[in-house]
Amino acid sequence: MKYLILISLLVSSTILHATQFSEKEINAFVTKSESQLLAWLKKEGKSPAQITTYYLNAAEQAYMLHQNSIAKVLYKKALQRKDIENRLVAYFPIIEMYLQGDDVKDAKKFYNDAEAYLKANPSFSNQQTQERMTIFKLQISQKPSKVALTERERENIQRPHNNQMVYSHDLKQYLMNKNYEEAFKLIEGADFSRSDVNKQILADVIYTGAKKSRESLYCQKSYDKFPESHETSYSMKLCGVLLGIKAGSKIDEKDFSALKNLLKSDYPENLYLEQVVRDLASKK
Repeated sequence: MKYLILISLLVSSTILHATQFSEKEINAFVTKSESQLLAWLKKEGKSPAQITTYYLNAAEQAYMLHQNSIAKVLYKKALQRKDIENRLVAYFPIIEMYLQGDDVKDAKKFYNDAEAYLKANPSFSNQQTQERMTIFKLQISQKPSKVALTERERENIQRPHNNQMVYSHDLKQYLMNKNYEEAFKLIEGADFSRSDVNKQILADVIYTGAKKSRESLYCQKSYDKFPESHETSYSMKLCGVLLGIKAGSKIDEKDFSALKNLLKSDYPENLYLEQVVRDLASKK
């Protein structure tokens, strides 16, 4: 029981303050108590396979709580164990986390490990696995899908969620590279008036960049309806910046800084949009 209480306090404390430490520091912190924990689990009669499952479950819980530094440490420790049944269970979330943090170098390393593992263990290869590997390949490439993937690879992506990921990836790549015309081709003809505000704001960015005229921005209805959100919501802050650009106004640096902070806090995967609107504002 004392070990259960200790572990509970240790995990709670670590998760609470995880953002203050690097992956290296967390690894050292976890390793310090690891030998005691393993000894206790063995004393309790847990098999090596069960202990590996504990690592994987703990890693998954940390990942779900967005404690990526902890999750990566635990997944890597699981990979070091000889009795892990399917290494893809750890490889895939590790790759995802590195990509979420824009760490393409480490994402590529684990992608290569996963690719080699699949070649050596073809029984783990199925449609779902192949599609995930293709999506990882695309994201690591940092290029549009028509450049990064073969025609066959694109055709083999069947799951709606994965097709949406390709679509989102391509939009991001075109916007980051200021290729607004290609981005517009992906949304041309679509009506975003009933879409959620995040999709609307992305469409507004593309319309603005491609210089396609609309009577009003998609996001303007929400912007006018929720004035209290202008400084607390990234979408409303971004909408305000776009409205300023449309009006030909000079955008204050504090607005860009506020937008960047909101994106970092709520939607770090969309942080690139701050640089995109900076580019749009500079052209006015």
